[in-house]
Amino acid sequence: MRRPSTRSALVAVLVGVAVLAAAAVGRTDAAAGGKQPIVRRHGDWPIVSAVTFMSGTRHADTHVEYVLDTETWLGPYNGTPYDRVEELAGLIESSGLKAKAFPDLRPAQWSKLIFNATVNAVAALTGLPHGPHFGEEAARGDLGHLVHALMDEGKAVAAAAGIELHEDPWEMNVLATRRGSAHYPSMLEDVEARRPTEIEMITGSLVREAERHEVPVPLHSTLYRLIKAKEASWALEKGRHE
Repeated sequence: MRRPSTRSALVAVLVGVAVLAAAAVGRTDAAAGGKQPIVRRHGDWPIVSAVTFMSGTRHADTHVEYVLDTETWLGPYNGTPYDRVEELAGLIESSGLKAKAFPDLRPAQWSKLIFNATVNAVAALTGLPHGPHFGEEAARGDLGHLVHALMDEGKAVAAAAGIELHEDPWEMNVLATRRGSAHYPSMLEDVEARRPTEIEMITGSLVREAERHEVPVPLHSTLYRLIKAKEASWALEKGRHE
C-alpha cells in the first residue's frame, strides 16, 4: 500500500479533530454536517477521527512545553481503512509524539466526552483551572465529590448506549490533577473572554444522548443550563452598557 505523505497525514489528523470537536459522541447532526465543508475544501482525503489530550504552552515555533504529553487516539471515520489509521499513528509516533490506533474509536471518544463535559463545565462555572480541586474528596465541601458524581452520570449514559469505555473518566481526571500543572480548559477561557462556549457540542451532546436512552442526568443538565444562562447574561450586560 502506498505510504501517505506527511502532508496528507497531517490533513487527516486535522480533519479528524475537527469532526470530533463537532460531536464527540459521533452521532449528532453536527458531526454529519460538520465534516462536509472540510472534505470539499481539501479534496477527497481519507478522514480519521482523533481524540487528544495534548496541551502545552507555545514558547516559539520550535519550542512547545507540554502540560499533558499523552497519546492521541485515532480511529476510522466514514469507511477509512483501519490500516491507514495504523499507518498514521505510526507516522505520529515517528515524530516523537504518542499515538494509538483503534479499530473502533467510540469507547475512547466516550471516555473523552465524559471527561470534557465534566471538567470544562465545572471549570467554566467555578473559575478554577483543572487542578487538585477536581480530584479531592476528603472533606464534605471538596469539589471532587461533584466531579465524581458528574462522571458517574456520564458513565451511566455510555453504558445505556452499549459503550464499554476505553478508560475510566474519573481515573483520567485524578491522574491529570496529579501532574503538578493546572490546565485552563477552553470553556473557562471562553467564559473569561465572554465568548460563546462549546457547551452545546460537549455537554449538550451528552445530555441529548442521555435523553435518547432515558437516562437521568440531573447534574449535567444543571451545568448545561447554567452555562447557557451565563452566555445569555453577557448579551444583557452588553445591552446595559450601550
